[in-house]
Amino acid sequence: MVLNRRSMESLIKAGAFDSFGVPRLGFLLKVDEICDVTLSRRRDHSLGITTLFAAFGEGDGHDWEGTDVPLSDIEFDKAVKLDFEREMLGTYISDHPLYEVESQLATKTDGSIISVRERGEELARTGKAVTVGGILAEVQIRTTKMGKQYARVVLEDLGASMEINFSANNFEKFSGFLTKDNIVLVKVRPGFDEELRFSAMDVELLSVERGNEELRLALRPEDLTQTSIGALREILSRYPGRSPVIVETGGAGKAFKLGPEFNVNIASVVADLRTEFGRNVIKA
Repeated sequence: MVLNRRSMESLIKAGAFDSFGVPRLGFLLKVDEICDVTLSRRRDHSLGITTLFAAFGEGDGHDWEGTDVPLSDIEFDKAVKLDFEREMLGTYISDHPLYEVESQLATKTDGSIISVRERGEELARTGKAVTVGGILAEVQIRTTKMGKQYARVVLEDLGASMEINFSANNFEKFSGFLTKDNIVLVKVRPGFDEELRFSAMDVELLSVERGNEELRLALRPEDLTQTSIGALREILSRYPGRSPVIVETGGAGKAFKLGPEFNVNIASVVADLRTEFGRNVIKA
């Protein structure tokens, strides 16, 4: 198979040559030179022109001596690297923009996208609004017959995606947040219009908080019974991780930092804590 320059560039951007241990940007900057050198040597081979060592029986008769092209060790920024993967393959391969905010999404939303979709009909009947979060994988801006703009976006988290509609009024208020690849929290209201739909009510950008995050829990003093403390201990022990846990008990300045043996994986532990103690146990 003969690859042209455009194919080579696409494969590099997709990470097809990562197993060779070469940086994608360094490789991409030299792809023209690599192709030129390779084609030149192939032309020599086709004409019977060879190098000295190949002529005297060294190698397989198709010697590539002198065709090495040194590569720079510079690499794309992480965001650019992931954008190329998504553009070339339709998905992320080496990493995901949401990995860094996975625990924040767990604490600041009412559940994953797939769990909200599964509860969509019930939420639509009750008229209850919920908050979901993720990355804007698609943003389509449209215009009404009256000349006003509205939008349909696709919000994606690590497990699923959902379409969200922005009315003309809400689009006017929140259009500044609706840029592809923005990581956002969206308050939506499910409803029926022949099928289940989600309409946006509010949007905010989610900032990336780096380092070990704390998980802060809010429990009333009267809720701190022997049974509840035992349940809390069992749940925290089930999801070990790096994030320390702080329990606030409602009194002024009353907070207890648990020992490192109770450090947790926030993204994993949140659902069980809410099931046992209610949504408001997580102090976002």
